[in-house]
Amino acid sequence: MDPLTCEKNHRILVVDDNPSLHEDFRKILCPSAGAGAPMAATEEFLFGAATETSRMPTFEVDSAYQGQEGLARVQEALKQGRPYAVGFIDVRMPPGWDGIETTVRIWEVCPDLEVVICTAYSDYSLGEMLSRVGHEDQLVILKKPFDTIEVLQLANALTGKWRWHQESKMKLDYLDKLAQDRTVKLVQANAILREQARLLDLARDAILVLDLEGRVRFWNKGAEHLYGWTAEEITSVKVDTRYCGSQTAADKERKAWLALDRGEWSGELRHVAKNGKTVLVQSRWTLVRDGQGQPEAVLVINTDITERKELEAQFLRAQRMDSIGTLAGGIAHDLNNVLAPVLMIGPLLRAQIQDEATLALLENMERGAARGANIVKQILTFSRSGASKKAPLHTYRLLRDAAGFLTDTFPKTIRVDFSAPKDLWIVEGNSAELHQALMNLCANAREAMPLGGTLTIEARNETLDAAAAAAIPNARPGRYVVWRVADTGVGIAPENLDRIFDPFFTTKDIGKGPGLGLSTVLGIVTGCGGCIQVKSEPGQGTEFSIYLPATEAAPARHPARVLPEPMRGQDELVLVVEEDAFLGALLETVLNASGYRVLVTVDGAEAVELYQRHQEDIGAVLADASVEAPDGQSVAAAIHAFDPGANMIVGTDLPSDQWPPLPNVLHRHLLRKPYETNLLLDKLRSLLGGSRRPSRAAVG
Repeated sequence: MDPLTCEKNHRILVVDDNPSLHEDFRKILCPSAGAGAPMAATEEFLFGAATETSRMPTFEVDSAYQGQEGLARVQEALKQGRPYAVGFIDVRMPPGWDGIETTVRIWEVCPDLEVVICTAYSDYSLGEMLSRVGHEDQLVILKKPFDTIEVLQLANALTGKWRWHQESKMKLDYLDKLAQDRTVKLVQANAILREQARLLDLARDAILVLDLEGRVRFWNKGAEHLYGWTAEEITSVKVDTRYCGSQTAADKERKAWLALDRGEWSGELRHVAKNGKTVLVQSRWTLVRDGQGQPEAVLVINTDITERKELEAQFLRAQRMDSIGTLAGGIAHDLNNVLAPVLMIGPLLRAQIQDEATLALLENMERGAARGANIVKQILTFSRSGASKKAPLHTYRLLRDAAGFLTDTFPKTIRVDFSAPKDLWIVEGNSAELHQALMNLCANAREAMPLGGTLTIEARNETLDAAAAAAIPNARPGRYVVWRVADTGVGIAPENLDRIFDPFFTTKDIGKGPGLGLSTVLGIVTGCGGCIQVKSEPGQGTEFSIYLPATEAAPARHPARVLPEPMRGQDELVLVVEEDAFLGALLETVLNASGYRVLVTVDGAEAVELYQRHQEDIGAVLADASVEAPDGQSVAAAIHAFDPGANMIVGTDLPSDQWPPLPNVLHRHLLRKPYETNLLLDKLRSLLGGSRRPSRAAVG
């Protein structure tokens, strides 16, 4: 391909049977003059600073309305020497091919096309899609309805990836041709051999020549750098006894030999270097023939793609977690509104019911609602959206007490070993959350040892330098308190290691757990600024290392505080702003029963108007942070701007990174939803004090 065409290719093919979606893609990817202002405003709102829209290229978008038409357009583009870089393909396109069939057919003629499958349904599982299309590194799933920024980012990233892939292919083709030419001359004469060897030593790729039995005849400096063995150590040695590392890798290497009957082979291979490190390479094999045309040797060029694959895996995982985190915030908001009435009505009914059987039913109802609220908190925790109060703390006692508890409660067939110095450094975190993370890991360890074994809980202080931090995912140089939780159980299958932290992923039987345990641990640890390293082998057990950043701050000492029964209201007027009308009516009932007068509204504009009209009488405002005023600020912020002296309680179940722009003073009066009746009444009474609100003159 012409390098200039490769550099400037922003051609995109949209295959969808819905004409309106083609217009949507053109509006997003081919904006007209002046249309970038709304996008710039959106980016400024999302990212906090204006961006240069000129950095985002304008794409050339073509349309096809069925899979067959899409294939024809791809073929025509190839004939013109102007291939498409990216295809956005709908998964459902009756009556013709579906999106998966279309992708398979297109990849048969244009295997380099980056494909985005657009779907609003669950027609296929991810596993089914991958099994049909064959390779996943050029496939992205985009859920409808999609976000403008998401489409732009995908288009920009994937056209860039396509360009980099083409450049890499051109470089590899050039290097392959160069190596073949040099090698033919090397076989013909010893003098040329030495000259070509010197040139090949300059290549960064590992270049080696094998005889027909797989023994090394040539090993360049790039191979020494990649694998660690010198040419003297490896010459005349069969390579599958050195760097294949496992039976699976050796079998794949032998299949590559068998595939050389057509003169060449290429594919990905997993090797093991001299230091034991796993290396993933893109390998190209070429059969070298002598002057009579008889096979004589094999030229192998191995390109190290380990880092690239790791970055791709991290990128895909980050995409999954960000998407699920966004979904979790919405789920939590809706579920909190569902659970709030149950948690608030319970205390009201308890005071009116005398029948023991009815009270028992009420207790079961409250317990079920509390379990639901706890699941919501777990979802927010694994998505790193839950706002939890963190403080400097020692973890030695937490670990010691947990180990003692587990010793008493685990089956006697499981031995609990605990080891940690008492002078562990101080970390910043939430004691309850860290205890939950530890218990989740230990519970998984118990499940992994049904016949018994040893659970090890250890801790140590460790300082990571740059080299040590680079070997641990998401770690940075610095001081850490490291927890180690290890078991001698069944271990984790290699194909599951990359998925164990995904929410709702579990290998347990149905009904044994929702699959939130390890994702909750990840959310808690990352919320503390830490990271996790996992090592596991089937049948050899599993080891989790939790790295918690150390802090210089000293833990505070707080005496235990017992909340008294909430005081009744003194006929103060409370303005309740709640988007859920049913929950607003329930809050009115609870507050009326507790001695308050109540004004309720579900509308932000009306709330501001009511406050302005009744500001002399309103003693306090209970505002849902998700209700918006006309100017785009939350109701709480709008009322505070109008009256900085207003008594305000702000209710929220939103993630901390999605809070509206509240003044700092209001952050001190945030109350998590769903509301607990006694806590709400105590907060309200504390805010109002023991008497009515002072007059406006006194406030001013």
